[in-house]
Amino acid sequence: MTRRVHAWESEDLSWLSDEAQRLIRFACTRMVHSYKPVLVGIFLDELPRLCMPMSAVADSFLAFYRGRLAAGLAVERRGCAFVDAHMFDEQACRTTVRAILHLVIARRGWAEMSSEAVSLMPPAVWRELDDPAAKSIARRALKRVLSAFYERIELEGEAVYGQKKQYPTANAHHVVSFLSDPDDSDDLFIL
Repeated sequence: MTRRVHAWESEDLSWLSDEAQRLIRFACTRMVHSYKPVLVGIFLDELPRLCMPMSAVADSFLAFYRGRLAAGLAVERRGCAFVDAHMFDEQACRTTVRAILHLVIARRGWAEMSSEAVSLMPPAVWRELDDPAAKSIARRALKRVLSAFYERIELEGEAVYGQKKQYPTANAHHVVSFLSDPDDSDDLFIL
């Protein structure tokens, strides 16, 4: 039996502290939605800053999903609070980032929050990940896990795109008409 290798396991993280390894594993595993790797990626982009305005984090979070929407890519898994098959709700996206920061990131001790700011915790772990080699490894792991996540939800039919797919006849009304002729054996139906 072949053991499944996670994105974070394919990188040599052994030279990082146990806490830094734990943070990368946290971001790359047990994903129901894409939120954790997206947020950790945002935080990596902000390093060496350890405190950032909540609005800046929300803007970056929104920009990630807005970028996927604009590219016509899957935005998130079905059941996500801010996207369904036909609509992307920016305000719900901002609400989601605050909830995930509070319920997932802060609760696990990777950040502290106020209504106005996010402070990354513990500072030593985040400073360690600001090292160019460590940041590069973390980014590769996050990119791989997000790619695998989106591939999986698309294959499972769980992906939502946040916009209605437009086809040339999407708004047409189909009418079926019965046209008879003297020979009933070759009656036509027109769609």
